[in-house]
Amino acid sequence: MVPAPATDSRRVVLLRKNLDETLAPDAALASVAALAGGLEPGELLAVHTRTDLASTAPWQALSGPDLRTLVCSFAPDDHELFLWRAPPELSESASAIVGGELTVDVRALAPPLALLASVAAIARLLPGEVLIHVGDRPPLLLLGLLVGRAAVSGPRWLDAGVRSRVVRLPDPAAGERPAPPTGEGRLTPSVTV
Repeated sequence: MVPAPATDSRRVVLLRKNLDETLAPDAALASVAALAGGLEPGELLAVHTRTDLASTAPWQALSGPDLRTLVCSFAPDDHELFLWRAPPELSESASAIVGGELTVDVRALAPPLALLASVAAIARLLPGEVLIHVGDRPPLLLLGLLVGRAAVSGPRWLDAGVRSRVVRLPDPAAGERPAPPTGEGRLTPSVTV
C-alpha cells in the first residue's frame, strides 16, 4: 500500500485560557508552561490576562528553541499571550497600505501565523482605526479573539480571497472588563480546517 502524499494542512487548533488573576506569578507561569509544553504543530495557545505581559520578564522564559511567544495588548487591562511551536516563524509584518487602506494579507501565511499576524496588526490599531483583512477563508477564529475588541464587517468573497473590514473598538471604560474567554482558568478549544 502506498501512503497518501503529505498535504499542507490549513488546520488550526486554538486553545484559549483566561489566566486566574488570584494565582501567584510563579504559579501562573507554571500553569501556562504546562499547557505550552504539550502544544503540537498547528496548535496555538492564547492566554488572556489583565496584567501587561510585555513588561513582565518571566513570560519571556517560555520562549525557547521550539516555542514562540507573541504578546498583544488591546487595553490597559486586556492582554493576550500567544504561544506556538516553531516552525513556523512569525515575520515582522504582513500589513501594508493598499489603495489608501491599511491591509493585512494573510493568504500566503501558514497556520497559525495567519491568525497571529492578524491579531498583532489589529492590536496596533487605535480605537476607531480600520484595517482590511484579506485571507483565503472567513476569519472565524479571529472573530472569537476580537469579541469586545474590534468589530468585523463583511466578509466579502472575491476571486482572490475573502476580504473583511475590521474596526478597533474603543477601550472599555475604567473598571469595565473586556470580554475574555469564558470560564475562569479553563481552556476553551476552537478548531478550524
